[in-house]
Amino acid sequence: MQLNTYLLEGATVVEVIGRIDTYSEKVLREGLLNICATAPTNLVIDLDGVNFIDSSGLAALVHGLRACRATGGNLCLASPQRPVRMILELTRLDTSIDIFPTTAEACSSLAQLC
Repeated sequence: MQLNTYLLEGATVVEVIGRIDTYSEKVLREGLLNICATAPTNLVIDLDGVNFIDSSGLAALVHGLRACRATGGNLCLASPQRPVRMILELTRLDTSIDIFPTTAEACSSLAQLC
């Protein structure tokens, strides 16, 4: 799994490429915690490059959400592929984390919250 980070409309976008599973979730979890550790951060997790996520990957997203909210920020998801979107809906994680069709829409939504 690969993580790329950049700023867009005041939000930090984390582009995830590859599978988020037991073997790779630690990279995602630590990356999100490091970003949120220093200051209030609004994070957009771009899932367009992710074709698989398991329960450990979902847990990493929840840890990231909690870390962001603990410092006064927020986290949302963008561009999940259909198989990933289905997992998010089946586990009802979509009721806890906002999901947007595009990264731009996610960043705009977070900008309106500030």
